[in-house]
Amino acid sequence: MKSYNEDGYDKDGYDINGYDENGYDSYGYNEDGYDKDGYDSDGYDENGFDDEGYNEDGYDEDGFSRNPTFQWINDYQLKPRPTFYQTKNDIENPLYMGFELEVDKGGRRDSVVTKICRILKNKVYCKYDGSLDNGFEIVSYPETLNYHTEQKEAYENTFKYLINKDYRSHDTITCGLHIHVNKNFFGSNEKEIDLNIAKILYIFEKFWDKFVTFSRRTDENLNKWAKRYNLDINENLLDNLKKSKKTYERYYAVNLQNEHTIEFRMFRGTLNINTFMATLQLIDCICNFVKNIDIEKLQQVCFDQIVKSNFKELNEYLQRKELKVVFFEGEEVLKMPCLITDEEEVFV
Repeated sequence: MKSYNEDGYDKDGYDINGYDENGYDSYGYNEDGYDKDGYDSDGYDENGFDDEGYNEDGYDEDGFSRNPTFQWINDYQLKPRPTFYQTKNDIENPLYMGFELEVDKGGRRDSVVTKICRILKNKVYCKYDGSLDNGFEIVSYPETLNYHTEQKEAYENTFKYLINKDYRSHDTITCGLHIHVNKNFFGSNEKEIDLNIAKILYIFEKFWDKFVTFSRRTDENLNKWAKRYNLDINENLLDNLKKSKKTYERYYAVNLQNEHTIEFRMFRGTLNINTFMATLQLIDCICNFVKNIDIEKLQQVCFDQIVKSNFKELNEYLQRKELKVVFFEGEEVLKMPCLITDEEEVFV
């Protein structure tokens, strides 16, 4: 029979219930089953997360995956923790853009996914998408436009490879190109962010026809996957924003339902590198424009002011779509040579 000292502990320092003076048993767990660091025998805390912050299914409290896989087509629900990429020339708090590019007709082949992830150095992952007939979705991590531009050759090689493997994007009725941007680019507080998002909605309503032309989407396709809010641009911008948020649906041209990002959904998919880059450049122009213009001046702007830039691919695309015949550099009007052929998928 064990003997206990006057404090109630045996020679090994445990009380009659098997706990030491700090409340831990010989295995290092308290009566609730947790060690001194707060983890149970399986390595999880009281909320079900391990010391790296992941639960037994491999997800953290925000729903991000511990081990996203790059060698095959992942489940649509996969949500890896984002890695943000920028260049040394980018400003503090830059605009990050992550794309979702759908490709179809070529099959759901893991060997193809492995190849394109290697070409793009695992800065993308691929997911199943039920809206596609026989393809998958390529999702990038958030990158600045400068960083995307540095990847242009890798993107072009990826698109050529996919076309050679019989995948298509523009030449389908199923594929889209969606671009997410970080909300915190638009301000340091909710009021500032909301005001700039409201400006984006105003621009899309005012110049809807031009954005439709740019998007290459049909009206039927837009109504299904990226519809218009049909806001009255003469009403208060913030009131329109409140109405848009209350739709609680993501199938709008500008999707506001994500916590940390705005999603631009209205673009048709493409495997044309110049069209792809022009789309990223357009979003960059829009986001920077709204951040740097007052509401009072916004109502007087024309479309050319929004898309004014020295981006070669964007200016050529606007010229081809007859959205803008020239671009401006100082006071000069520069004519652009045509870089994009009549077919969107130029490698077909």
